[in-house]
Formats: sequence, C-alpha cells, structure tokens
Amino acid sequence: MKETNFTQIHFYNYKYLLILLFLTFFLTNSPTLAMEKKFPVGSNKISLYYPEKWQHAFNFLSTPLTLFGPVLDGRRAVISINNTDIPNFSFDKKELQDNEGSYKKGRLKWLKKNKGKVVRFTGYRVSKWKNIPEVHSIGYSYTIKNDLFLEKSYFFNCNNELFNISTLMTWKQNKEHGKTVKKILNSLKCLN
Repeated sequence: MKETNFTQIHFYNYKYLLILLFLTFFLTNSPTLAMEKKFPVGSNKISLYYPEKWQHAFNFLSTPLTLFGPVLDGRRAVISINNTDIPNFSFDKKELQDNEGSYKKGRLKWLKKNKGKVVRFTGYRVSKWKNIPEVHSIGYSYTIKNDLFLEKSYFFNCNNELFNISTLMTWKQNKEHGKTVKKILNSLKCLN
C-alpha cells in the first residue's frame, strides 16, 4: 500500500512538472502584444517599439508621425516625430549650449502667455540610444493650473537627415508610461 501511495505521489508530481514546463514554454515563447513597427517619416523609414494600446497618426498638426499613449485622466502621453529635410546636420556642441539661454527665454515667454510657471529646466545634453550614436536633448517641466507637465526635445541625424522628437506628458503619465516612452525612443532605428 505504501508503494502505491508513493507511485501516485510521484505520478502527480510528474504531472504538475509537465504542466509547469508547458506553461513556462507557452508564456515565454508566445508572441508579445507589443512589437516593432515600421513607419514612413518623410522620405525616410524608421522602426520602433510599438506598445499595445498606443496609437499613431500621420500628419497630426503638421507632424509627420505622432504616437499617443493610452488615455489617463482624459489625456495622453505624446511622442511627435519630425524630419526636417536638413541634410547632414553638424552639431556644434558649444553653439548649442550657448543657445540654451534662447530656449529658456522662448519657453518662459510661452509659459507667461499660457499662465504657467516653470518648475525646472533640463539643460542641454548629449547621449546615445541603442541604434542612434548621438542624441542631443533639452527640456523642462512646468505647471499650468494644477497640472505638472514634462516636455523634452531630442535631435539626431537619421539617414543623413536631421530629425526632431518631442515628448510631452503629465507627471502622472510619466509615472505610468515614462519607462515605455524611454523604451520607444531607445528602440528607434533608421531604415534604408
């Protein structure tokens, strides 16, 4: 009788092990809901990580490509992707750092017009993404009424053409979608 119980326990353990292995294989090898997607931007093509529940629009407010995050409190995180038709742009880091003051002045003028207040400027920086070796960025955060917004602009060459990406989201959207936005930007590839 003891041997029969041992055999039954061994059989059930083996059965659960097979179920566990099946689930592990299925869950790790099933297609993901987010994927890489290709988009035309002007005469170029790009690909990037495109999460589930995000949407895109071509030529929205004269922007070649705009990505919209899921609705959160009646708003959406926005990524605007623009090509500039400027070929082989040469970044002069000293000149760009010197223009930081003009950027601040322009943003403060816009905030005054829209009854907002600056919270913080993110100074000019040079970084790199996985597929883009040199990305120049600048940004700031501000409040309008009781909402805190984060806005950032990125500049880089893509297939020998200057591109600009702008991101805009509220503080709450940043907490919810900030990592996803970084993943989208870091995944961007220029295609031939």
